[in-house]
Amino acid sequence: MNELDQLKKLTSRYEFDTEDNRELIAQYEKTLREIEVKERLAEKPGFKEWIEYLTLQIQVAESQNATDRKQTPEQRQMNFTIIDLSRQFLTYFDTHSQKESLQKTINEDLDRAQGSL
Repeated sequence: MNELDQLKKLTSRYEFDTEDNRELIAQYEKTLREIEVKERLAEKPGFKEWIEYLTLQIQVAESQNATDRKQTPEQRQMNFTIIDLSRQFLTYFDTHSQKESLQKTINEDLDRAQGSL
């Protein structure tokens, strides 16, 4: 991320060179590395198929809950459990939104730092 490099340079050169700011930059870098690991892991053949399977399971469970009026309460609850657990797992590998959030935070910090020069 180019913005992270810019923020790092600002932090190291000016009055922003504080322990808190260095820790913040280190945390951003750590988060970025974690996202990259998740992206690589999600592309591995076994994980890729698992992610596709869970996505399909969510669609099937939602469809059954929406259209199958003969389900028992236990079947409906099982579908909701499948949906919840699958989404929880998939959220962990949703690196796009994680990257967007990190990018937004870095941009805000960079704007704030450049504005106070």
